[in-house]
Amino acid sequence: MSAADTAHSNRYWNHNAAFHNELVADAARRGGRALDVGCGEGLLMERLAAVCDVGVPTAPARESLQEIRAASARILPGSRMRRRFYWRYSPVWDRPMGAGQ
Repeated sequence: MSAADTAHSNRYWNHNAAFHNELVADAARRGGRALDVGCGEGLLMERLAAVCDVGVPTAPARESLQEIRAASARILPGSRMRRRFYWRYSPVWDRPMGAGQ
């Protein structure tokens, strides 16, 4: 692990990051073999790159943002789409004041 990685790991922590050093060491012992599925922020994959050949398979989007917005508006009128990382979207809807009371 580089000095930059060490400095970064001293500042950054979450439940998954707590296991990164152990996972990277294990991957190195296994000859650089690891599978990171749903790599979140990419920090683990970045660290694994030091000991593994890293490949990132991607698939084309199944629906466009326009199609996603149209489906959301049809199913939940008044909703809006919030774009998240890696082409993920979440519908956001606020119930009108006084509705359903």
